[in-house]
Amino acid sequence: MDAFVKRVRPSSRALLSHLDALLVTERMALLSGRDDEFVWEILKRWTGMRSGEIHGLETRYLINTGHPHRQLMQVEWQLTEVKSKPVRIAPKDESYRNIDIPLFLWDLLTGQVARTRPQPCPCHGYRYVFTGNVRRRAVGNPKGATQAAVAKRAGVSERAVKVAFAGGDGLSEETRARVLAAADEIGYRLEAARIPRVLIDERLGHEDGSVQANYTHITDDMRDELVEMLTARWFEALDARLAMCPTSPVRVLNELLQARARNRSPLVAA
Repeated sequence: MDAFVKRVRPSSRALLSHLDALLVTERMALLSGRDDEFVWEILKRWTGMRSGEIHGLETRYLINTGHPHRQLMQVEWQLTEVKSKPVRIAPKDESYRNIDIPLFLWDLLTGQVARTRPQPCPCHGYRYVFTGNVRRRAVGNPKGATQAAVAKRAGVSERAVKVAFAGGDGLSEETRARVLAAADEIGYRLEAARIPRVLIDERLGHEDGSVQANYTHITDDMRDELVEMLTARWFEALDARLAMCPTSPVRVLNELLQARARNRSPLVAA
């Protein structure tokens, strides 16, 4: 009998489906009992914004450009916590940037503002879209979206990342969620979807000093293709969630499901 036994290669599985992201987000909102938790997490997963940048997002940085398929969001500040007090600082590495957002995400954000009617905060006098927890996450690797970078971002081993991506056993739900969130934060999913690296870097606030980056420029077609891809993935996830159950105890998601069930798009220009 041969001493060497060839191991069977495990079947390949998707990194993280958008339905998975939607279900995790729904659970977060359900546990907290807050609609803003749902909008906050969807914004993070569909843009790759850092937690501090989302907390520092002011209502004036939601820009209605009049474009038929996308709107604009500016990243100008982030909030961090120092001695239990929120401190307003520049984005990491001063990565000021504009982010193109699909209309479904624009609706969620403007709906959040309409529901909460933000007032000037007592600490800075600005109107923030979100007024919740200001915890920051760990700093990641801006040089590329690799499994090693995901592991570093999430604070786990590369093996744990592989297990999380494959959907295998052996990880707690908290660790799996942290790994998948880290993958979104550094653009791993966008690279898997073959989005141009130069557009990923702009969206996430990363810098690429390579010669190739100097000769690669972002075009309107690139932006349109990215928004079209994100929109398609969003509605695929929404349809899959609708097939599971036509309602949700999370109000904002329930409204989206009801609108989708009536074969009427929830995208309404603000």
